[in-house]
Amino acid sequence: MRMSKWAHGMARAGLGALGACVLSTPLWAADAEQAVWTEKTVHFVYTGFTTHYSCDGLREQVRDMLLQLGARKEDLKVRESGCTRLAGAPEPFPGLDIKMHVLTPVTGAASQPVVAAHWKPIDLLAHHPGLDAAGQCELFEEVKHDILPSFTVRNLDFIAECVPHQLTPGAQRLKAEVLVTDALSASP
Repeated sequence: MRMSKWAHGMARAGLGALGACVLSTPLWAADAEQAVWTEKTVHFVYTGFTTHYSCDGLREQVRDMLLQLGARKEDLKVRESGCTRLAGAPEPFPGLDIKMHVLTPVTGAASQPVVAAHWKPIDLLAHHPGLDAAGQCELFEEVKHDILPSFTVRNLDFIAECVPHQLTPGAQRLKAEVLVTDALSASP
């Protein structure tokens, strides 16, 4: 059976539209979750030997990581604590008090507004290549231990072979999938 040019064109257009629909469907759609924003507080004190931070420098590094992990930006508070030196000067043990909201999956009836969420792969070291990442090895190790448990993560891939007072490029990795809101439900 031969198709007319018109029928052939319509069939191609239909397949094109179907392909466009399939391609425009987010890859994470099958991995959808219902979640609620949950308040978390963390007191964090950095105790590294290789790299030293000022309180404001540590605050900015950790704030960036919190946002990458999915903390809600609108009400994220990261305050310096235990700082004794002038602004910008390295502290022996800089501290932070963190108050944030993170997504947690709904289990049963939710008493808060439910938002649509999905799993997103992240690589915390992607913005810190080579020696920069090596210099932050101890920070990533402490963040993994003290801050990461506040987030909903899965498929954690972590390596931190930190040697005090030495930089070892490529000896660290912190990748995971984190629960984040869908674009249309970014705020409650």
